[in-house]
Amino acid sequence: MIRRLMPVLLLLVFGCGEDLWRPPAAMRVLASKEKFLLQYSRKPGQLDRYRASFTVRARGATWAEEDVEQVIYDETIYKVREGLHKVAFRRRDLTRTSRRQGRKGQIVEDVPLDRDPDITPNFFVERGNPRKYYVVSSRGIFAMRKARDRLDPDKERFQYPFHYVVGESLAFLLPVLPEEAKKVGVEDKWAEEIPVIVGHAYMRNDFFLKVTQVVESTALTEDKRKLVVIGFKLEGTFDSGDPKFARRFTDEERTNTKLRTAVAGEGKVYFDPVLGKAIWKNLRYTVVSAYQRKALLPRGEGTGETSKEDVTETTFSFACRLMRPGEKVTMPREPRVGP
Repeated sequence: MIRRLMPVLLLLVFGCGEDLWRPPAAMRVLASKEKFLLQYSRKPGQLDRYRASFTVRARGATWAEEDVEQVIYDETIYKVREGLHKVAFRRRDLTRTSRRQGRKGQIVEDVPLDRDPDITPNFFVERGNPRKYYVVSSRGIFAMRKARDRLDPDKERFQYPFHYVVGESLAFLLPVLPEEAKKVGVEDKWAEEIPVIVGHAYMRNDFFLKVTQVVESTALTEDKRKLVVIGFKLEGTFDSGDPKFARRFTDEERTNTKLRTAVAGEGKVYFDPVLGKAIWKNLRYTVVSAYQRKALLPRGEGTGETSKEDVTETTFSFACRLMRPGEKVTMPREPRVGP
């Protein structure tokens, strides 16, 4: 009898579909001044699963619509050193409805995927294994890869001194927990600057995304576990005409090309300081990208130059909750091949 009712109980406790956008139920807020040490806890061989919903809405020079229900696998491979672990992520779509404008203007419809998420180019792979591995700290900071400087082989430099803002990448990068050994309580704030680029193409367009985090409250679950509720806001801009970025470009590039990007959003996470895990997370952010380039007028339209700015506004929404050990989900069937 209990086994029959278990799927129903899990549905009532955790919810699915739109319920993922709501914070955990059956909790009461505590009027507490208690301080907590917030760190991600990882052990070699640990595998956490998150049930997630992800939506994309893009309008402007290009457009896209995407609605995804997925399971995210967070696997700890081994401990690099204290507070630093080798980690692998995998996202497997349960359902995926996606339509976007192709390069030639055609409508492209996508199908469910089973792949590694794009978070940062700072990953490494092992021979014979296509999986991406990352080095992640107990604060949730993704390490950046180092390489020998070609001009000075005795020195090292960051090979990829940035992370991606693309798809659900920020759901993995945020929030960043407080400094090690620093306990925080309600109304305590801290900030972090994360080097990022929007998209995958590096065009000397890296900038800092400022993330401001605050402990909003503490909550008590039905089984008497205390959770820390963290709210965070993020913002960052890049403008190739801004003096602090302009020196990256030649005079000709600054005259003929303009590139602008703005990222802004907010989110919330329920964090279990004993388990060292996020129990529930919600994130919504908007990316505005503008590209302008001078060009000669097409033949037959006179002489001179034309300059048109293409602007696209994309809103990303993400929500997830930690799955219980042994909780089952119905995975999509593999596509049939052949007659």
